[in-house]
Amino acid sequence: QQQQQQQQQQQAQQQDDQRKSMLASLMDPKARERLSRIALVKPDKARALEQMLMQAAQRGQLGGKVTEEALIKMLEGINGQASGDGGGGGNGPTISFTKRRNIMDDDDW
Repeated sequence: QQQQQQQQQQQAQQQDDQRKSMLASLMDPKARERLSRIALVKPDKARALEQMLMQAAQRGQLGGKVTEEALIKMLEGINGQASGDGGGGGNGPTISFTKRRNIMDDDDW
């Protein structure tokens, strides 16, 4: 059982290494640096970007290495999808305040 767990961890590590090397070959150094910074703050967004890059590469949609500007546009696309289902006008979430009515308000007496 312990050997099986070790084998699974090793396999997961190999897949992760393959993914990283493929992404490294798809992006220029500045784009890779930006993606790593995004991964520190928002790992889910970085993973979504990585998925988008891998899928685009598999479909042959990438015409050369991905630049930092192209990565930013992809990130904006992800942010647009995420805020499209809620919030106000795609500018992020909206916060609304509802003032609680005081029971002992002077107007009621």
